[in-house]
Amino acid sequence: MAKPSFKNFAGIFILHKKQVMKKIILVLSFLSATAIVSAQKTQQQKIDSACQLIKKYWAEKNADKIYAMAGLEFKKQLTEADFRTACTGKLFPLGPMTTTFEAFGNAANKYKANFTSDSLSFYLGLDNENKIGTFLFRAYGQ
Repeated sequence: MAKPSFKNFAGIFILHKKQVMKKIILVLSFLSATAIVSAQKTQQQKIDSACQLIKKYWAEKNADKIYAMAGLEFKKQLTEADFRTACTGKLFPLGPMTTTFEAFGNAANKYKANFTSDSLSFYLGLDNENKIGTFLFRAYGQ
């Protein structure tokens, strides 16, 4: 009977070590993917909560409360007076708004916004402080 040699043992150990490393890498990859999906889902839920508040303020026709939810970058692009004018002149006349979630991408949720006589695509995103960063309506399907 041949004696086991260190050379054979070392070869088996290295082979086993490679298999263990592959399994560790696979587990770490899975955990990373799970964490990313979880973070996206959390962000999606935050945006959905903001959407619910926007629909509440929409029903009240209260542009000021919607604008108060906006972040600094959004406010730099659009003054409160201009936002109020857009809401009262163009958006609120569309009627009550209901939304259906369609997709999450580029840190924003895309909804189908249904109104009395029309449907629009509604993009809503939050900034790093969970304030409105994206508030955009487009013709449905764009």
